[in-house]
Amino acid sequence: MPPPTGWAKCNVDGSFVSQPGEAGVGAVVRDSECQVMLTAWQVIFKCQDAVEAEALACLEGLLLAAQWVQGYVILESDYAQVIQALQQKEDRSAFQPGGCQGLGADAGGLVNRQGKKRE
Repeated sequence: MPPPTGWAKCNVDGSFVSQPGEAGVGAVVRDSECQVMLTAWQVIFKCQDAVEAEALACLEGLLLAAQWVQGYVILESDYAQVIQALQQKEDRSAFQPGGCQGLGADAGGLVNRQGKKRE
């Protein structure tokens, strides 16, 4: 489903392989007409689990959108645990899947800006 007019949607996904403990993360940002605005992917050579992979995908997508998208952005992930952790207003330091130290501080600031237009 496309985002509303004037908005962009960032779809992210992470993929984890337990042996050798590697992951891949990706993000696609589309406009309200479903046109691809930008994409990114990254290989993670040291990853603890699928939660960390998805959290890193969310972080990558949010950082990409914050840098390149003018306007509102919807983040979409298929991992509810990660999205719920990002939406919490209190300290997220307990949510540190694997070696994902500081994700709450980095991505939380971006999520908390939801509804504010980038200048």
